[in-house]
Amino acid sequence: CGMVYVDPKDLSYEPYWYMWSNSLKTEESTELMNKLFEKYVPTLMEYIFEGIFNGEQGKRMKSVVPQNTLSMIIQLCYLLDSQINMAKYDLDQDGGEGQLKSAPPYLITQENLDLVESVFLHSLTWSLGAALVEKDRLNFDAAIKQLAGMPAFNDETDKVFAKSGYL
Repeated sequence: CGMVYVDPKDLSYEPYWYMWSNSLKTEESTELMNKLFEKYVPTLMEYIFEGIFNGEQGKRMKSVVPQNTLSMIIQLCYLLDSQINMAKYDLDQDGGEGQLKSAPPYLITQENLDLVESVFLHSLTWSLGAALVEKDRLNFDAAIKQLAGMPAFNDETDKVFAKSGYL
């Protein structure tokens, strides 16, 4: 009998992501989620763990509790699963328990790309950015907004809530 030890640094988070994305119901869903993953995750992981963003070296981000890349991706997948599955349920008229629709439209489609990206960004914020200290959360937020390329909203000067389509 033998024991094999693998250092978590030698394991990448990508196999877990691709296993999860391949479990989605349609090929279109898998493609869309993989595009969003490739757009955001490698750059943000490099920024969090190496301090590199847009080719510039900065300080590595600090977290409240130690985290590794795989645990962050697992959190991302759980969050995405929960939000995608929530979209399949309707509330009763009385506000009671959710009831599964008989033929739910699947959330992840090209027609819903803005909605899917918004759900993905929300999940990124609360998986990759959840354990960051406050100062680094602000930097992480700015990085997501820059990568998204959506209009940014400055709540410091405007003192109102962001409208739909703004970050």
